[in-house]
Amino acid sequence: MAVLGDSNPNWRPDSYSEETFGCRVDFQFPIAKLLDFTADIGSLEQSCNPFAAVILAHMGSINTLGSDRYRWKVKLVKGLYDRGWDAERVRKLFRVIDWMMDLPEDLQLVFRNDLETIEKEKLMPYITSVERLAMEEGFNKGRQEGIEQGIEQGIEQGIEQGIEQGILAGKVQLVQQLLGDPEMGLQELSKQSLSEQQRLLDELQHRLRQRQSKTT
Repeated sequence: MAVLGDSNPNWRPDSYSEETFGCRVDFQFPIAKLLDFTADIGSLEQSCNPFAAVILAHMGSINTLGSDRYRWKVKLVKGLYDRGWDAERVRKLFRVIDWMMDLPEDLQLVFRNDLETIEKEKLMPYITSVERLAMEEGFNKGRQEGIEQGIEQGIEQGIEQGIEQGILAGKVQLVQQLLGDPEMGLQELSKQSLSEQQRLLDELQHRLRQRQSKTT
């Protein structure tokens, strides 16, 4: 099946042909046009089918920008909690919505605060972080810990190196969390050189990109 996520209602390819040296292959396949499901938004918002949330996110991604997209995204995420789904399903659908409905940095910050408010109201801490913002928080945490470590050493060079190592350590720990890997402690990471930390981070980020490309 081909899922058509474009905005042209008349584009409906349902076959593929290839011909070489007199040999011809014809392949026909069923299609699902997302636009066909958007006539009744109310039904989609009430539906317990997870694919309804994906269709609504698709509608928001092609029909909204800026503050309108932000409001649509908040409404969609709130709806994930209102449906009473389990934590794992909410997390998976949230990742899809977050990927499809990208926001400018300032609105993404506001969206994170709204998400925290929704979780407090629902008493459901399902989504532990907005990944891009969590990365920034990890960097800041690592930077702060690196500064503190450097100050304790009392050496200017140690402060600078501690900051760099703290930033890298924060990145490594966060990507490990996103991958579900056992998290390395700061003490263990601090024993590695900057080049070793960077090599580890590169490997982890490569794995994360591969996993995200498979899920999308």
